[in-house]
Formats: sequence, structure tokens, C-alpha cells
Amino acid sequence: MLHQNVFMGSVGERLSDRARGVLLGLAVGDALGAPLEFMTEREIRRRYGGPVVDLVGGGWLSLVPGEGTDDTGMTFALARSLATSVGYETTRAMAAYLDWFRSNPKDVGSTVGAALVGLSAGRPAAEVTEEYHRATGRSAGNGSLMRVAPIALRHLHEAQRRAGAARSDSKLTHFDDHAAGACELLCDVLASLVCGVEVSEIAAPESLAHEWAPAREVAASEAAGGRAGYVGTALMVASMLSAV
Repeated sequence: MLHQNVFMGSVGERLSDRARGVLLGLAVGDALGAPLEFMTEREIRRRYGGPVVDLVGGGWLSLVPGEGTDDTGMTFALARSLATSVGYETTRAMAAYLDWFRSNPKDVGSTVGAALVGLSAGRPAAEVTEEYHRATGRSAGNGSLMRVAPIALRHLHEAQRRAGAARSDSKLTHFDDHAAGACELLCDVLASLVCGVEVSEIAAPESLAHEWAPAREVAASEAAGGRAGYVGTALMVASMLSAV
């Protein structure tokens, strides 16, 4: 019994470390890359002499070194809303996002911003997001994917609950089902990685197969092109990074 308890404690600590690593990696990666947003590879090399490996700050948002963007802000808002015995609840997540939105963040994505303005006025999420979708013809940006990681960690061993929460959370701001599907897949991937599953063992559903584990050149080309904000492009990049 003693050996079993020691083993279980060791496993729990390892999972906790990996879970913290997911959130820490997200925050650091955001702070590292945010000053380079909208810059081409050539522009980055010209300005910094090569790949950026330090927290330089600046960029179009005039960030201080180490400061993150809406990616980190919404992620931690969601994480705080999950700190209950119940886990994910749509109303708690929505309230957390609205609190963040009202804090006057430096940047809010257009799709997320339109949704939160409507939610602030008390309108139903489904109505607001469909209206935006019909007005713009698109609602599959990466705004719901960028924040979804805490759901994977909170419902690590509850696959069905995790999938439903990921999709529900995406639908708060993004009408397109493709965004919801990407969030569900990424949560499954993160849960698998935290539990020690190899990336090569993770299969995407058919609807997302072309955006998960593509050739590195394809992912790089999509990210450098006009589809950088598309959820599928973000999923491609996440696939490449998870395999490193």
C-alpha cells in the first residue's frame, strides 16, 4: 500500500507539472511572439538579426517585455472560471470573459469583440455570433482556440465532458462549427500529451485531418499568408509545435 501511494503521488505531481507547463508555455510563448505579430520573416530578421529568443516587448501593441495579449488574458480568465468543484460552466466562463473585456485590454479580436459587445448587452450568444457570421461571412478565427487549454486540464480524464465544454466555450464567441471542432481536438491533444501519449498516436477527425499534422512547409506557408488568423492555420501550427 505504501509503494502504491508513493507511486500515485509521483504520477499526480508529474501531471500537475505538465499542466502548469501548458499554461506557462502559453503565456511565455504569447509574450515572446506578440511583438512580432504582423511582421514577415524577412522583417523580423532585418530588425532583430535572426530568430527572437528574448522577451523584447514592443510591436504594434507597444507591449512591455513579458507582457501578453488577449491570448493569455482570455486563457487565464477561463482558468479562473474553472476553479470550482463543478468545472466548466458556460455562464461562469461568459462572466469571466466579460470581466476581462471590461478591463480595457490592449487588444480584442474582431470576432470575440463583436460577441462580447452583444453579450454585455444581455443578448444570447447564439444570436450574436450568428449575426456576426452572416454580416461578415466568416467566424472561424482562432480566438476561441487560443484560450481553450484550461478546459483540457480541468477535465483531463473526462473525455465527453471535455469535448462538450470545448465546443460550448467556442460557441460563446464563434458561430462556425469548424472553430468548435478545432477546440475539441486541441483539448483532446493537450489532455493526451499531459497524460504522456505520443503525438504520433493522436488522430484527428476526418473534418480536421488536413489541418492536423500537415507537412511543415504547408503549415509555414499558411501561417505566413493571408490565412494567419484562421483557426485551421492555428491548428496546423499547434500540430507542428506539439511534435517538437
